[in-house]
Amino acid sequence: KAEYVGPDILVGNTFKSSDVVVNVYYTDGTSKTVSDGYEITPFKENVGPVVNDLKWNTYTVTYEGMTDDIRVWGYKPESIDAEYVGPDILVGNMFASKDVNVTLIYTPYHDGTVRKDDLAKDQYTLTNALGLPNPTVTDVEWNDYTVNYQGLTDGIKVWGYKLKDLTAVYNGPDIYIGNEYNKADVTVTATFTPYHDGTNKVVNVENFDVDSLVVPVLGPNVYTASCEYGKAP
Repeated sequence: KAEYVGPDILVGNTFKSSDVVVNVYYTDGTSKTVSDGYEITPFKENVGPVVNDLKWNTYTVTYEGMTDDIRVWGYKPESIDAEYVGPDILVGNMFASKDVNVTLIYTPYHDGTVRKDDLAKDQYTLTNALGLPNPTVTDVEWNDYTVNYQGLTDGIKVWGYKLKDLTAVYNGPDIYIGNEYNKADVTVTATFTPYHDGTNKVVNVENFDVDSLVVPVLGPNVYTASCEYGKAP
């Protein structure tokens, strides 16, 4: 009587002969368990008993002319589940690969449970809608990307937003001609298109430059404030 007592095997791999228990029963009522001297077929030379098929694979165990069959369950990768878990991205910037979670899902084990493995970044490829390996966000609203692992694919979506309005407001006193106004009296505000949840991002820009601080003429003097988002009068 032969019995396989090892784990389910990933298709293309071998199982261990040591995971096969062979009990020999004699006509006098005695029995013994043998650990060698038996053959398993099919058996790939220099490799071992390979699991080639999904679900049950049948092998024959032979010992001193006596035979019995064993069955070994084979499973393989079936699909991937990819998810972007990072923030919305300003158009023109790239999202971080660490914000993409990819899970490899296998066909069920013989008991119905399912193995799932988290994939590392170097195990899969990510391409944009044009098929290029570029994680740059190019469009406002949803940007589509494809994750590929050994022919298994899944899509992720990343929301892009952009600058909607940039304003600069001077809040200080009037200035005598020839003197300078205080840059601290200027407030620069950047307003962006909505995030994917409908909220709006408004930023008070702290790092900006102005083209001049000197007040040269009577009446309104117009200046331009420049920051990472652009320019505003």
